[in-house]
Amino acid sequence: MSECGFHLVRLVLTGAHVADAEVRFNRGLNLISGPSDTGKTFILQCIDFMLGGRDTPRTSLRCTGDTAILEIVALADDMPVRAVARSPRWGVRLRRPDGSEAVLAERHAADRDDTVSQFLLDLVGLAGKRVRTNARGQTRPLSFRDLAHLIIISEEEIIRAQSPVLSGRCDANR
Repeated sequence: MSECGFHLVRLVLTGAHVADAEVRFNRGLNLISGPSDTGKTFILQCIDFMLGGRDTPRTSLRCTGDTAILEIVALADDMPVRAVARSPRWGVRLRRPDGSEAVLAERHAADRDDTVSQFLLDLVGLAGKRVRTNARGQTRPLSFRDLAHLIIISEEEIIRAQSPVLSGRCDANR
């Protein structure tokens, strides 16, 4: 059985009249640290945005017309880089290892395989899975946004007393 998942390679921000900004990542856990006002939160917001988050980063790409590019490597083949490019002007594009491109929908839809969420769920081996939503056993399609809070953890979440894994909705007496 092949390994599922992906790891980030680099985040690149491009824009007119400014030099590209780039952050490189290692395989495994990456910690972004540094003094106040150096861009740590912005990097986190950009990663979240690239992984299907609705909110554009606070130092907005919408205002500057910039494009964010997130390069990832699928663990199943561990070599080809897939680049996801996102801009408020034209949406999301996926560049496959063979050089072909596809336009991805920004919002999750279980009946579509051309969304950012479905692309990422496929990489982690969870495409087509469902999430139980209540005690009666009702379910809904899994979205990558259901997992994002386990992958992108902010400073505030790190210092919080409760684990990011816990949603606060479970019964402590069970």
